[in-house]
Order: sequence, then C-alpha cells, then structure tokens
Amino acid sequence: QGTSSVRFGVSKAGRVQVTIYDVTGRRVRSLTDRVFPAGEHTLLWDGTSDAGDQVARGVYFVRTSVHPEAKRIIVLNH
Repeated sequence: QGTSSVRFGVSKAGRVQVTIYDVTGRRVRSLTDRVFPAGEHTLLWDGTSDAGDQVARGVYFVRTSVHPEAKRIIVLNH
C-alpha cells in the first residue's frame, strides 16, 4: 500500500478541510476537517475512500480550504 503526503501551511490557527476528489470531481475521501495551529502540516492518505475501500489506480486531486488550487496525486500501486 502506498501512501501520499498532503502538505499545507496556514498563516494563523483555523479550521482546515482537506478533501480528495477523483478526475470526475466526485469526493473520494475527506482527510480532515479540524482546527490546525499556524505553520506547516503534513497529512498522509493511504489510498482509501471514506468507505474504507482501496481506490483504483489513477489521478486524484486534493483540495484544501486554505489553498483554492487543487493539487494532483497519482495512485500507482495497491
């Protein structure tokens, strides 16, 4: 099982939502929705959906509530 790192920074403490989407825009996994202190943070995604299923290999997008642009994650292995 591969894991992907999701890094983000917040300038001041506040609530952050991090969500993974597939190429069709469907939400696959909500990684977090909680308050983080100011600074840099790293979350790990194990390639599973909210239901606990392993996602198919391919391209996924991660969006955080603090950075509007989506970043790409490629799932290669199972």
